[in-house]
Amino acid sequence: MTESPSRSDVSGNDKSADDQPVSCLPAMVAATLLMSMVAFILCAGSTYYLFQQRTAFAIRTLEGYREVIEQSYLTPEEKADVVKQIDEVQKRMQVDDFPPAKASAVMERLVRLPISQWGELVVIESVVDREYQGEVQTRAKWELRRLRTAIAQDNVTVVDVNHVLEPVTQPDSASPLGRTLKQPVSVAGVGEVIERAGLIADRAKIQEEPAEPPSISQILKTQLQAADVQGGY
Repeated sequence: MTESPSRSDVSGNDKSADDQPVSCLPAMVAATLLMSMVAFILCAGSTYYLFQQRTAFAIRTLEGYREVIEQSYLTPEEKADVVKQIDEVQKRMQVDDFPPAKASAVMERLVRLPISQWGELVVIESVVDREYQGEVQTRAKWELRRLRTAIAQDNVTVVDVNHVLEPVTQPDSASPLGRTLKQPVSVAGVGEVIERAGLIADRAKIQEEPAEPPSISQILKTQLQAADVQGGY
């Protein structure tokens, strides 16, 4: 007896395993993994390159920072001392074996230090000496001394001092700092600066009668020594 054909034979729709459509998912997964590996390698290589170039970046940054100091309101003596220290650091960095990590530590401490702003505080105090009298003058000079003490103790950064000086500054695209002191400096603006200085000093928990703080050039020297010994923050 002849067997009857199966339903698939009759319909002609029977397909072999080789005729089944192949999924693209495995290839896509493999390609994604390969691309991820390549991206990781490129990222690691770029990070290593940038790490090794930190000294070169620091040298170029110091060149621009020197200009900022030269245009500041620091006294001629302090300006000369600060520029001398920056030049010495730059010369040390130009030695081939200067560690990138140490260059990074120097820049971390330098950019936090309100060196140029220190000179602007000198201008503010000159207005206080000229325009204020009696107890008002005494209190104003005391608040400025407390602020400078907080800077010396490394409890105040350049961001804090920029906030203190905001009432007497204005945007200036021609300035390396992007802003300059308003001229003339108003007595009302100085009054607000004094109030802000007191608040920052309170936050830093400066004692009621601090001794006269060191000069900004001495503070810079201390920070550069700390960068050599302790590294960055």
